Amino acid sequence: MKKKYIIISCIFLVLLTLDLVSKYLMSNSEVLVIIPNILEFRYSENTGAAFSSFSNKILFLIIFTIIVLFSFIIYDILCKETKMIYVISFALIVTGAVGNLIDRIVFKYVRDFIYLPFINFPIFNIADICITFGIILFAIYLIFFKDKNKEKND
Repeated sequence: MKKKYIIISCIFLVLLTLDLVSKYLMSNSEVLVIIPNILEFRYSENTGAAFSSFSNKILFLIIFTIIVLFSFIIYDILCKETKMIYVISFALIVTGAVGNLIDRIVFKYVRDFIYLPFINFPIFNIADICITFGIILFAIYLIFFKDKNKEKND
């Protein structure tokens, strides 16, 4: 169990720092073309959630995020799961949620900057990447790994 929380803490600290520092560095930047027509850094302020849903509902988004975070932490405490896919998914989701929560509390918007012009995808940030990959890994864990040891013991 101790190893689990060391891994979660390391992932959390590294990725949260990367998220907040990258947002800070990009907040005063003009458009930076990293790979022409594929990847650009283009600063944007999002007052909503994914795809600008719930725009200007900052208090709702803050409260919702806190409730989801606490629920996820309580689930973690109760389930006592140590499978690596779960541990990494948990760390990614919590890191991404906290990164965007900090922005919402401090700035009243989320700072986004990663843009993929080749698919014209909405601008996003590292916290969003963490949440997305965390949810994908968590879904894989739920579908393929959760309770597999119990089935073997039955």
